[in-house]
Amino acid sequence: TSMCDAHKWRRLNGKDMDAPIRRLLPRNASLRDRLYACLDVSGGPDACWEWTGHRRAPRTSVLEYARMGVGGNRTGYVHRVSWAVHYGPIPDGTLVCHRCDNPPCGNPAHLFLGTHTDNMADMLAKGRGRWQHGPSL
Repeated sequence: TSMCDAHKWRRLNGKDMDAPIRRLLPRNASLRDRLYACLDVSGGPDACWEWTGHRRAPRTSVLEYARMGVGGNRTGYVHRVSWAVHYGPIPDGTLVCHRCDNPPCGNPAHLFLGTHTDNMADMLAKGRGRWQHGPSL
């Protein structure tokens, strides 16, 4: 028989399979409510608002960008969802970049729109390029 993700996780982790499944938010909760349900805004308006929801383990030592469900079977990056919720649609071909360089951050004050070239220039100006960290050992 097939199981939902919650029951698969319970079986894998040896948890009670008969316990009721509780949702934190109703199924019809707005995108904004679902976004804020997993953003830690406790640091205030100037702090990074880190995504506290599920994140896959990173494939590398670099933090992975957080993703969330946006409707149907689609997912979106949290920083892009945050931009859209706070400022409106993102123009085609435009990136949502982080001023804070913190991939799980969803604080709209830390985000800006730019092209790929803008994002690379921002990375180089901050000395964040992979080759700018010195020789590998």
